[in-house]
Amino acid sequence: MLGGLLDKVAGIGGAMRRGSTLGVDIGTGAIRIVELSGKQSAPTLVNYGTLTRSVALLAMHDPAKTADSDKVESQVADHIRDLLRAMGTSQRRAVMLLPSAVATFKLLSFPKMKNADLHEAVLYQAERLVSLPLAEVVLDWEVVGQSDGDEEHPPAMDVLVAVVPREVVDRYVRIAKRSALNLAALEAEPFSLVRTANRLAQEKIYAVLDFGAYRSTLVIAEHGKVHQVTPIELTGSKLTVALAKSLVVDEARAEEMKQQYGLTSSGGTDLGRTLGPFLDGMVGEIRSGFNEFVTRTNNVVEALYLCGGGARLHGLDTYIARQFEVAITPLAALRNVQVPSAIEPHTSDVGVAYAAAIGLALRHSSEGRRHK
Repeated sequence: MLGGLLDKVAGIGGAMRRGSTLGVDIGTGAIRIVELSGKQSAPTLVNYGTLTRSVALLAMHDPAKTADSDKVESQVADHIRDLLRAMGTSQRRAVMLLPSAVATFKLLSFPKMKNADLHEAVLYQAERLVSLPLAEVVLDWEVVGQSDGDEEHPPAMDVLVAVVPREVVDRYVRIAKRSALNLAALEAEPFSLVRTANRLAQEKIYAVLDFGAYRSTLVIAEHGKVHQVTPIELTGSKLTVALAKSLVVDEARAEEMKQQYGLTSSGGTDLGRTLGPFLDGMVGEIRSGFNEFVTRTNNVVEALYLCGGGARLHGLDTYIARQFEVAITPLAALRNVQVPSAIEPHTSDVGVAYAAAIGLALRHSSEGRRHK
């Protein structure tokens, strides 16, 4: 029925699904759904599934395809229903991801004030962040830091603001409705990534590199709060295209070789030399993001966690680690998550690829974290 789209699906019986939540990540390269039950402090993986290789997913994130938006939304909703059916889950309560690429993020500073006054101040400043009227956007903000001030500086608050065009939000709401999902929330991607990382990170200041097939993002968090969001130019698909051109093979073969060999030298094949210059460009972008954070806060990033489908590239963590004096670690999102024995044999590559979806599913036990 899925025409080869379904890559991976696993699940257990319905007995554990009471009170569970779906995290739905509609990416450009894949739809990933995770079902978690239990409290955020001790969640259990109930189910997960991936659906890939769909032209509808590419079209959904292509601004030039707006004329076919109704058709594209219908196809994406069909994919979600098919994936849920293949997973065998009856749960429909869901939190859905808003990709970083559709949002504008800005860190603003304000004098200390009450939340009601702060909300008005954020609205006033937000008008300068986007070209659209405020009536045409959805605004999300969070206080990420506070200072007591001194003789020269009054007490202040740092607020991270996320602004998303309302038409984008409406598109995801329509897809959820067409998919028969009970949409509990929409959440911008950096917040879900940091929610996942916070359960694992020992550092006060860390970064998450979400290295995706068609989009990549660097998120820097301090004390469990998102402080900086930086788009990264390099993606997994661009690496595949570069490899195909260099080796004079088609992209399907290049992707196969990339997955098989990674950046290590094996059997006379050394893709690291071919891909190195492109990865060096990404390293430069990461370094620029780190430097921007240091300049603004006078603090340094202590660790970098890797996630996203591209993070499964063998040897990527080692390659990046040579360039920085911080710990580089794959974001093992399933660590500290209970995994039933029926699913455990299938979860070897779930962690880094499902980091955002897991963060979404964890949201159901969060309480009043942000204001809209």
